[in-house]
Amino acid sequence: MNVESFKNLEAESNVLASIIIDNDSICEVMGILKPEDFYSSSNKIIYKNLREMYENNTPKVQQVR
Repeated sequence: MNVESFKNLEAESNVLASIIIDNDSICEVMGILKPEDFYSSSNKIIYKNLREMYENNTPKVQQVR
């Protein structure tokens, strides 16, 4: 089985979206996923940055509606 069969970009995007929407969910995710677990290099970078923001207690930018 090759690594291509393990990629699921939609699942990666859903994980990142849940972290962005619900700040507390990153606590659970950090115990399970490492940045290297992401297939997409863009998603890997986003996840690393979200983790760093959480660890440094950096507030996320709020979207103005």
